[in-house]
Amino acid sequence: MNRTNIVVGAIAVLALLIAGSAQTVSPQQSIGRYQVFSLQHTAGSTSTRTDTLRIDTLTGETSVWVNGVGNNGTLINTWAPIK
Repeated sequence: MNRTNIVVGAIAVLALLIAGSAQTVSPQQSIGRYQVFSLQHTAGSTSTRTDTLRIDTLTGETSVWVNGVGNNGTLINTWAPIK
């Protein structure tokens, strides 16, 4: 099992714990709905990355912040779902 699998597994467990402990709220009550945190991990054999993760405490969905330049030269700034 490599470190990437361990990190993804840890994120999934964390998402389930937060989603399971979340209070039921209506969509209008979105204050405190998202938990955002930073994760530093090893990517590959030597490089270290820091990613920003967001967990929706209402649905349990987890996403990662992606920014940079796409293949066609367009700027990318978005939350990408982790599946």
